[in-house]
Amino acid sequence: EIVASHPRVVYYILGAPHPANQQAKEYLVALQHKVRQLKLTGHVEFVSRFLSVKEIMHYLQATDIYITFYHDPDQASSGPLAYALAAGCCVVSTPYMHARELLAHDRGVILPFGDSTALIKTLVDLLSDDKRRQKYKQRALAYGRPTAWSHVGQSYVKMLTSAAIRTGLPTSTKTT
Repeated sequence: EIVASHPRVVYYILGAPHPANQQAKEYLVALQHKVRQLKLTGHVEFVSRFLSVKEIMHYLQATDIYITFYHDPDQASSGPLAYALAAGCCVVSTPYMHARELLAHDRGVILPFGDSTALIKTLVDLLSDDKRRQKYKQRALAYGRPTAWSHVGQSYVKMLTSAAIRTGLPTSTKTT
């Protein structure tokens, strides 16, 4: 349905299952088979390997919409979701705990677990509405940018330098 509305859309599935997780490996194979069966190979790309943070950020910066559609309400967190916000992605997610926190205040779209109809409608709507997508991107970036490790590291340096000065310890302005 999404391809019918947006024939140039490409959905990237990034990453490899954990080597010890046989169920995840089987799921990936079944998913690849389903893509071939539905004749969507031109619209779904699998990058089935572990990616560096630099590679993940490269993909995220080229992303129109980042989807984190976990099925488990007990999913506690998602590193890639945090990266997606830091990269300023428009995010669509299910309401697991980390997503509810990061996407609060209209920083992304939260959809019910297992609601593929809502997912399809939301994606078609977002792909058709550059202005709305841009709004989510700007809000995500404003929230996510300060959480990037480089910013967090700088905050720690400032905090520790300030503490050292208050206690009379020598400080250095050099950072690595």
